[in-house]
Amino acid sequence: MADPYENQTPAPWLEGFDTYRAKELDPLLEEMDQSRQRALAKAKQRMMWVAPLVLLAAGLLWVFTQNPMFAVFAGFAGGGLGYAFVKAPFSEHNHLVKRELVTRLARFFDLNFELKPVVTPVGALRRLGLVSSYDRKSAEDRVYGVYEGVEIDLVELHLEQKRRSKNRTYYVTVFRGPVFVFSFPKRFNGRTIIKSDATSVGNWFTGVFSSGERVKLEDPEFERHFEVYGTDQVEARYLLTPSFMEALLGLRQSLKSGVQAAFDGGQLYITANNNQDRFESGGWSQDETMAQQVDRFVQELGVVFRIIDDLNLQSRTGL
Repeated sequence: MADPYENQTPAPWLEGFDTYRAKELDPLLEEMDQSRQRALAKAKQRMMWVAPLVLLAAGLLWVFTQNPMFAVFAGFAGGGLGYAFVKAPFSEHNHLVKRELVTRLARFFDLNFELKPVVTPVGALRRLGLVSSYDRKSAEDRVYGVYEGVEIDLVELHLEQKRRSKNRTYYVTVFRGPVFVFSFPKRFNGRTIIKSDATSVGNWFTGVFSSGERVKLEDPEFERHFEVYGTDQVEARYLLTPSFMEALLGLRQSLKSGVQAAFDGGQLYITANNNQDRFESGGWSQDETMAQQVDRFVQELGVVFRIIDDLNLQSRTGL
């Protein structure tokens, strides 16, 4: 991840982290790796006898009912239940990871962890146009607390839309990824919305339905990836400092998604629709080790803290 602050003084919030990690996290990471290997072995063992059983049951239904469509349907249904049973060890492993690892990781930064949050900011995100309309929602992995007088709330959000075809109703994902919410003690004067850059047609529609006028900035790299609209042009330019813009670009690169943001009232919202869950075992394969996921999470927290430092500095100068 590109860190716009890498040449500055070492971050104060990381003081003592290497020692804490060696003592509290590294032994747990080794245990997590062993836990995943046990889950993988158990899942493979279950697959060895679940798959033949499902095929045998579908075949017997075909023979005794003489109804191939019913047998195929029952086979698919049984296969779905069987696959859920096969993957159950990974779910148990993921709960262990989140209950132990993420709780300890958040504790170092004086933050709290909640596995299944009840309240989410989805209403505000919809109102600001940062997420699409949805019919079903779920949330998990909430990390929250206070830093320098600013409340921070990070949550994994999953939104789905209902679709209907001739024979069935199903759901498709329209948003899945992290949401960052900052609640500042001082309200912003206007509303500033930062949307992912789209095609020229998409930008035109965004402009038509966005609150405020287009804000032109002098950073060509930022302008290449984002469209900014604001009801207070002066405040928008004041908020979008070079360091803040680099932070958003860094998050975009780290999260591999179209990051969007909005300043509204006393809150700053940042969303990233990257279709990923943080701190998941990955099932049969794993793109990132748990140690790599810890590193990425700490880097993202670093951007969060530095954004607060930057914006709080400006609020103290009379914004």
